[in-house]
Amino acid sequence: MWLAIGASRDTQAFQKPHFLYRRVATFCLGAFMVVGLLQLIPVPAVLLKLVSPNTIRVLEKFQDSIPLLTTISFAPADTLHQWMQIGSIVLCCSLLAYLEFGLSDVRELLLTIVLSGLVLIACGGVFYWAVDMLSSHSLDFLIPLRRRLTFYAGMCLPVSMSILLSRIGYIGSRRGFVPKFIQAVKEDSLVWGYAAVPLMLFVFLIITSVELGFLAVLIPALLYLLVLSYLRMAKPLRRKLRYVFVTMGILLIMSGLFRSFSMSVGASEARDITPGQWDIAGEIISDFPLLGAGLGTFPFVARLYSFQYEGLPPSHAGGDYIEAAAEMGMIAAIFLFAFFAVLIVGMTRMWWSRRHPDVKLLGLGVLCGILVGLMHSIFHSSLHVPPQLFLLGLFVVIGIKIVTYKKNFPAE
Repeated sequence: MWLAIGASRDTQAFQKPHFLYRRVATFCLGAFMVVGLLQLIPVPAVLLKLVSPNTIRVLEKFQDSIPLLTTISFAPADTLHQWMQIGSIVLCCSLLAYLEFGLSDVRELLLTIVLSGLVLIACGGVFYWAVDMLSSHSLDFLIPLRRRLTFYAGMCLPVSMSILLSRIGYIGSRRGFVPKFIQAVKEDSLVWGYAAVPLMLFVFLIITSVELGFLAVLIPALLYLLVLSYLRMAKPLRRKLRYVFVTMGILLIMSGLFRSFSMSVGASEARDITPGQWDIAGEIISDFPLLGAGLGTFPFVARLYSFQYEGLPPSHAGGDYIEAAAEMGMIAAIFLFAFFAVLIVGMTRMWWSRRHPDVKLLGLGVLCGILVGLMHSIFHSSLHVPPQLFLLGLFVVIGIKIVTYKKNFPAE
């Protein structure tokens, strides 16, 4: 819809985006996809035995004879299906990145995303609580629903706060939040609605979040407040306390990650991860280190190792990054990590150099929303769900559009 609107407004609506490390980020993403797509190419069994010997061993265990040509993926149809989903999301986000629109369009698009997420969370929350109250037994299928709702609410919370603060003109004025809010309400009663959205999202997160999911939201939220307080300071004081705030932000993120990892090795009730998930993923990585077992094949390959652990074989590895390494190998995983790292560093550097109040606020909200999604994916398979991957892609594109508003950056 936004692509059609932009194209109809202006024949020059599509312009090439210019941002820091664009070429490096494009190379990392392209290399990740190329390495992953190699899993679908039939190769001679002799060559496959050299690059992935355990693949041949598994095939020999379940087949009478090995075909002359075979794929690295154990389930090529599932791998192709996963890549079609990822490819469509990447294509849509790439087209959106070429669309030129202003801050008012960005604000409308973010508000649309937040309100859509709020409706989804409300419907999912009512269904979750209704089923949970009517059933006397623990229902495992509700756990993924709770994780997905936490993902949506966590990503939308800092963005909704930025939309509210931008609406009342919080940055650029020496007055506090309460006087600015009261003044904005007097001018437009709709501001109450802007304030209600982050409040509802926060209450929902308090009620339904699991511990690890809530930590993934809490750390970026505290970082958001830390940076916001820094932006409100006078410039001379900012220069003096710059490194103090940077150190506090790094310590905040590291302490959250340390707490999350310490919880992840504890009881399964506390970490919300099925016992054996990470162990099985680790064994798959050790057996298929370079090119993996095939994107989307974890539920099938896990059956080869699940007999060592209690319960049914898990459908996911309990984390997007470790599952990516198991399914696609360490080569593709390294390119994926590099892509996210380059993206975050580049967007942060561009955001830091901007002075426009709305760019500062909206950019901070989107960056913290992306951080929520990336941290949430450490312990949950969030990005394996296409709508959640698409939401993260939208945030990345919108974040780039915000930090490059009326300013182009060199590609490197």
